[in-house]
Amino acid sequence: MASAKRPNAERRPRRLLFVEDDDLVAAGVTSLLEMEGFTVQTLGQGLAVVDAIKTFEPDAVILDVTLPDISGVEVFRSVRRRWPDLPVLFSTGYGTDSGPAAELKGNAVEILQKPYEIADLLSALRRLAGS
Repeated sequence: MASAKRPNAERRPRRLLFVEDDDLVAAGVTSLLEMEGFTVQTLGQGLAVVDAIKTFEPDAVILDVTLPDISGVEVFRSVRRRWPDLPVLFSTGYGTDSGPAAELKGNAVEILQKPYEIADLLSALRRLAGS
């Protein structure tokens, strides 16, 4: 039996894996997302992402491009091999037309430039849910 489609605003991911090595950014964004009704697991290291996806089963991943232990791009490649349909939102301090983010264009991901407003983050998550 087919289920009714929910409006786009309701289709946004609810469980988020947030990978951010800046503790202050991670705490602030996590708090804001939780106030918006999301369940968030936060990681500061990229090498832990695959195991976290296995156990937490997020609807989407918010991934910093630069991490202390491994490139966010490398994490993305690993995630894509195992979960090709898992939405990924990159957050980066680099421009979206240069640096590591340039490689990601065309890979069905969203790229959000730091610093960003919570409204921009929520919009990007809605776009991911629609793709």
